[in-house]
Amino acid sequence: MAKRKTTSWLIVNVLLMTIITLLPTRSEAGIGRIVKNGDVMLGGLFPVHIQNVAKGTLCNETTEKGAIWVKAMMYAIDTINNNTQLLPTIKLGYDIRDTCHNLRRAITSSMEFVDDQHHQLDIAVATYLNSSDGTLVMRNNFDLVSSSIKTKLAPISAVVGGSSSHISMIVADVLQLYCMPVISYSSTSRLLSDKVRYGSFLRTVPSDVQQAHAIAELIHYFNWTYVSTIAVDTTYGRQGKQLFHQAAATLGICISPVDELFSSTHPMSQIPAIVTKLKQQSNSTVIVFYSDEYNARLLLTEAEKQNLVGRTWIASESWGDARFTTRMRSDIIGGMLGVIPQTNPMVYFKDYLKQFIPPNPKTSPWLHQYLHDRKNIEDEFHHTERNHTSQLHFDVNDLPMGKSQNVINSVYAIAYGLDKLLRHDDNLHLHKPIDPSQLLAYISNTTFVDQAQSIFQFDDNGDPLPNFVVVNLQPDRPPLNIMKYNIVGQWRFIGNNTSTMKLAIQSHKVIWNGWTHTVPVSSCSQQCHPGQEIVYLTLGSSCCWQCRSCSNGFYSDTVDATSCTKCDIGFKTDLNQTMCLPLPLIYLDWDNPLAIIIITLTSAGLLINLLFLAVLFRNRQHEVMTGRNKVYLLAMWILINTGYALPFLYIGPPTDIRCSVQPIYFALNYTIILIVIASRIIALMLQGHQDGKIERGCLVHYLQSWQSRYFITFIVACGQVTILGVWMFTSPEVTFKSYKYSDRILFGCSREFDSSVPSAATIVYVIILCLFITSLSFKVRSLPYCNQEAKYINFSLLCILLGWIAFIPSYFATLGVGHIGLICFSVIINTNAVQWFIIYPPIYQILLKPYFIKYRRSLSFSRLHRRN
Repeated sequence: MAKRKTTSWLIVNVLLMTIITLLPTRSEAGIGRIVKNGDVMLGGLFPVHIQNVAKGTLCNETTEKGAIWVKAMMYAIDTINNNTQLLPTIKLGYDIRDTCHNLRRAITSSMEFVDDQHHQLDIAVATYLNSSDGTLVMRNNFDLVSSSIKTKLAPISAVVGGSSSHISMIVADVLQLYCMPVISYSSTSRLLSDKVRYGSFLRTVPSDVQQAHAIAELIHYFNWTYVSTIAVDTTYGRQGKQLFHQAAATLGICISPVDELFSSTHPMSQIPAIVTKLKQQSNSTVIVFYSDEYNARLLLTEAEKQNLVGRTWIASESWGDARFTTRMRSDIIGGMLGVIPQTNPMVYFKDYLKQFIPPNPKTSPWLHQYLHDRKNIEDEFHHTERNHTSQLHFDVNDLPMGKSQNVINSVYAIAYGLDKLLRHDDNLHLHKPIDPSQLLAYISNTTFVDQAQSIFQFDDNGDPLPNFVVVNLQPDRPPLNIMKYNIVGQWRFIGNNTSTMKLAIQSHKVIWNGWTHTVPVSSCSQQCHPGQEIVYLTLGSSCCWQCRSCSNGFYSDTVDATSCTKCDIGFKTDLNQTMCLPLPLIYLDWDNPLAIIIITLTSAGLLINLLFLAVLFRNRQHEVMTGRNKVYLLAMWILINTGYALPFLYIGPPTDIRCSVQPIYFALNYTIILIVIASRIIALMLQGHQDGKIERGCLVHYLQSWQSRYFITFIVACGQVTILGVWMFTSPEVTFKSYKYSDRILFGCSREFDSSVPSAATIVYVIILCLFITSLSFKVRSLPYCNQEAKYINFSLLCILLGWIAFIPSYFATLGVGHIGLICFSVIINTNAVQWFIIYPPIYQILLKPYFIKYRRSLSFSRLHRRN
């Protein structure tokens, strides 16, 4: 096993040294290193400086948080060393290296952590200041060299770092050969969760997987459906962008054509073109940007040059609360949202930092240089002249804490794991060496309450439980044009459920670009209003669309409806097609103008009929009445009243009872009228036969017997009753709603919409009966003793017959109110024909004819007198 391990190490060592040799070399100063010896040594990898590609120099510009993170590690170790409960017999030391955010330096430092020949300390401290030509030089003008004694350091047991994912990957590759625990405070790549490849890697910052989901849910919360994405071409940027694309797709968020990666080694060769594309993509106002602070500053500076205003930037955790943005133009970066791991005020750490303000360049060279550079930037921003003799005074509350709590938790995780290991092995006095693999196992399973009083632990992938906050870049001090970050939301687990996370946003606290509270719109197409549906412009793509109004009978009641919904049967859409309204039920109601006309006509007919009855009753002894059959007139008067009453049965809302009674009443009323008229005609025929005016025939012979007449009357009535009985039994009449028309519901009886054979049979039966009786009336129309009664009967039958012939096609061709109105008018006309040709003639003879005779006589007398 040892031989195989040595062979593997030699292969990797050769490969790494080859990579280092092939990496480009430039004239650069030595990378800083701060060391404090202890019983157990912890390595630290921090980007205190960074290369400035734009100025053509390396490692002479301090990063925004590197020096603060270094102090966080030192604070954690000092606090643990002063703790009598945690590692009471052990003093921790540190060997902190400045990686300069450079892969080559990180590899070198990692190899030195495990290489005994490099694990000696030349006790000398150097600070690095910017020289006049911009190169990085070492100076001893602070008299920091105390000796040149070589001191043997304890071996490194664990490493805190690195910062970026691509650096942590190579560091983990090197150190896992020795199972040395590596705990990162800032690396978020999901690849680092792979325990097969990175078995000794842990981290105190959530992975990009959770971050991508948090950003996607943030965008979905504000209904942004079309966003641009930019990322630096590193493992962190590529993986972050890819994970965001996956999370966005599940929420229906589309990515605009501006979906760019730019080089991390030569960023300015691509950044101007990317910003130009962003300006051209006017409908995508939200930009998701995965980058480290340095490259984020480069791109945003270019955005200032090209005046890219009116955009909402969504920042990843690496620069989501970067301080440099607070000094940029508010119309460029104002209203930015950052998704970062949850932070706390860290009062304990700020109290620790106060002892270093102003910083001593001898004891805190990196913090001194950071504050020195920061002061120069602020003086330049506010256009004030720098006094190099003044001291660096800063309020610790203004210093960027960033992931300082993650750094502290990394150190504490190592300390708690080491404490458990030493206590388990009874090795508190280090009488035997520490096994890195055992230390890794104890660290992975440790759980503790951090200084922010939060429970910290690693999951099976070596990741902490995610807990993000959303920060918003808002105005702070308007006279100085300074901005600040305020927390406006959280993305965390719901209660004790560690599988479901929820985004909670305080929307009223968010201030957007332009310092407005109106949520910006980021959509490929305009929002479709209720009453419209989305029509996608590209098959299979839900990014861009057109809005189309819903068709008649369809509606949509939400914005951006993907399709219109058809109204249920019996409903129609409103004018805006946003909701369904019940269709009106159409029937002949009492307040309908047509119903009022029908009621008026029938009421007038009934009043006239009553008047006729009064006249006839008063003159019942008149000679005209003595020559007529009074029972016949009374029966006809009653049947005329029932005929006038029939239309009232058709007015009003239909019911099942009404629908059943209407055809029975209709058919029997006409059948009985015709039977009564037929009986009167037969009586006249028999009288004419007796007087010799009508020849004897089979019909006359058969009708002479009253039994025969009653039998025929019974058979005729039974024929109609049989038809009605079959009708009601086979297809009983019920109410029915017809949805033939899109704007109304026809409400009536079923026979109106589905004419059956029985319905037609009743009408045909009445017509045949009417034809037969009319033919009989022709035979007696000219009998002198009839006093023209037969002629009037014949006229009434002809009117009824013609009315029925005209009624039939209209009856089967109309629906709804028109159909009912046709029936009612037909009944009124036929009833009037019976009334005026059967009841009115005797009244005319009683009341009006004498006056006409007297008038004609007086007129004749006047003419004769004039002649004489």
